[in-house]
Amino acid sequence: MLTYINITLIEKVFKKLIKNEKILGEDDISVAKSYNNLGTLYCKLKKYDLAEEYLLKAIEKTSALLGEENEVLATAYNNLGVLYTKCGVLDEAEKNILKAINIYLLYQITYPEDLN
Repeated sequence: MLTYINITLIEKVFKKLIKNEKILGEDDISVAKSYNNLGTLYCKLKKYDLAEEYLLKAIEKTSALLGEENEVLATAYNNLGVLYTKCGVLDEAEKNILKAINIYLLYQITYPEDLN
């Protein structure tokens, strides 16, 4: 179970990774993954505006670094779809979840059980 202390610590870790982009290098995928993880955390905390901001950054950064054919991008699209579902923006939710599924299927990436 996530407690306030754990959530605060997790948030600090991801934010620190993002701030260390200069040290890690602009081409380090861990920054994009941190955006995705922070977006997912904010979604769970019902901070939907922040969640969307970070998930969109994750998609932008991942696309720039890895292109359109990878599991990291598919996961970010899926997470954005979940966020839009929670917000009731179902057309955007469907669009993003379908992008995730298409990436998983087209590139034969094993996709999470919640997409079945």
